Amino acid sequence: MRQPQPYHPQTFSQTTNEKTSKTTKRAMSVPFAQHNKRAVSSLYRQSLRLAKSWINRRDLFRAKALEIRQQFDENRDITDFRKSEALIQSTRDLLKRYAHPDPIIPSQRPGGTRFERNVPPPEGKIWNEGW
Repeated sequence: MRQPQPYHPQTFSQTTNEKTSKTTKRAMSVPFAQHNKRAVSSLYRQSLRLAKSWINRRDLFRAKALEIRQQFDENRDITDFRKSEALIQSTRDLLKRYAHPDPIIPSQRPGGTRFERNVPPPEGKIWNEGW
């Protein structure tokens, strides 16, 4: 009886081109790639927002943003599911650890600087009749 092969994300599938009769290998997609892509891009955006909350000078923020991008790019080609999940969890822990007590909230969102600034006036009379 044949032993099952362990899963390896860098397995290849062979395809044959009908016109040239050449067999080519192409990498099969990693099953967790879509989830991983969403989680990593979300963490990257959260990291940039957190850095923007802590750093108020644009030049210093840009330097920090480049540093954050470099850290994410260093771990770009990880295909091991357990290692990628551990990195995602450690990034979430760092975001919680360095959370800003008064983060910058976009102006139109609830809690933002302009949220309900221009509240529509109540319908009906606004002043007293005695004026």
